[in-house]
Amino acid sequence: MIAPTKPPIPITPPTVPPKTNPAGCYPERSTQAGKLGTFSSIADGLPRPTRNDPNPFLFYPPMALDQTNEQRLAFGAEKVFLDNAQGTGNWTTDVPLPGVSGLVSALNYVNDNLIYAATHLGEVYRLVNSGGWTATAIHAAPLPPDVWIWDMMVSPSDPNVITAALGGFGTGHVWRGIVNAAGTAAVWSNLSGTGLNVLPGAPVNAIALDTANPTHLFAGTDVGVFRTLDDGVNWIAWREGCPTLRCTTSGSTLRRGCCARPRMAAACGSAISTPPPAPTP
Repeated sequence: MIAPTKPPIPITPPTVPPKTNPAGCYPERSTQAGKLGTFSSIADGLPRPTRNDPNPFLFYPPMALDQTNEQRLAFGAEKVFLDNAQGTGNWTTDVPLPGVSGLVSALNYVNDNLIYAATHLGEVYRLVNSGGWTATAIHAAPLPPDVWIWDMMVSPSDPNVITAALGGFGTGHVWRGIVNAAGTAAVWSNLSGTGLNVLPGAPVNAIALDTANPTHLFAGTDVGVFRTLDDGVNWIAWREGCPTLRCTTSGSTLRRGCCARPRMAAACGSAISTPPPAPTP
């Protein structure tokens, strides 16, 4: 991720896990726009593997910046760890997730009072700061259990409306959650399409929307990008001259790439209503 400062501040896991933690990657930070040799560890205060708990977080753990304050950073593990100085403050706040079975796989840091966290076992939590952070489980049927949640998107007009991108096979891959007024539960519905215009049966790794047209959603899958103009009722392939590649997300940008091809990006802002021209060979 990149904090929107001048110069920009990249925050990323190292490419190779350190010998002290072969189970996964700890975050690093550069204040020189990612210049080679300028990254330093911001891992002090994060959990370390032990004999009884050798994998306290995923190999590539999720992180998220507060969308209203780029100094606040969240890190997903068995808990959600928070820092008010981009990881340089020793992660003094940790938020337990009641009844959790999985490890945090997706985060959306809405503001300084609200965070959504999801796990690789299909669990979803709503974290609220009311003089102290607490978490409430909001996953429930028909949201599929035990399925990796790769990404979560929050409606820009209503923070109680969330959309989750799921991996796995044999199930819907885009789900909408409507949180009740008390913030204690959510009603879930499948937005993976109907009839012939359904998403392919492949993992969805990223979800984004057109901020000017919030019913226009974009799903980055293992087999390319798909678009819906009616809030998930009908999906169509949206490749616009690009090859079929695995997709990930960064903010409101879907990124397409694989280890053998150049990386391409399509911004999912207001301009996305008019598809970009195909790239010139």
